Amino acid sequence: EEMGPSCDWTFATAPHAAGNEGGFAWWTLPPGTRSFEAAEFGGIGESLDLLEGLWATEGPFDAVLGHSQGAMLTGILVGLASLDETAVFRPECAVLTGAAWPNPYTEMLHGLSQTEKVDIPTLHCWGLADTMNPPELAEKLKGCFGSEAQSLVHDGGHVVPLEASSKARIASFLAHKV
Repeated sequence: EEMGPSCDWTFATAPHAAGNEGGFAWWTLPPGTRSFEAAEFGGIGESLDLLEGLWATEGPFDAVLGHSQGAMLTGILVGLASLDETAVFRPECAVLTGAAWPNPYTEMLHGLSQTEKVDIPTLHCWGLADTMNPPELAEKLKGCFGSEAQSLVHDGGHVVPLEASSKARIASFLAHKV
């Protein structure tokens, strides 16, 4: 509601069960392995297919906002779209909150950082007190999206920043990019 009356939201549900509390995940990992350490993301193909299908049936969408695994997945999708002009997934901009480095996509992201092909503006948000995903890994991910990638660093933890100044910054980013 604070984004304005012209903002409609569509929420995608990840296809994999996560934990015992009814949560969902975009990929699976071996026990004790973190996304920024993993050699592969189990089931990510299913997630990519799900999002491409959503994009084709309910999209296109002006912007994408992802948090945590969703932010890493958003980074992967924006990177793939920047490298492939025929990609189905192509938002006008993306907001990534609480991301870490998606380790299985290191080669693609390093390749992306060496090109001038990033044509989807990104806003990367991370908390200095994030104990789930190290803030330096969110900053590392941002570095792959070119000199135009923006950052919003807050004092909080592993959260979507909801204090007034952060919401205003996200709204301003979206308003100028969409």
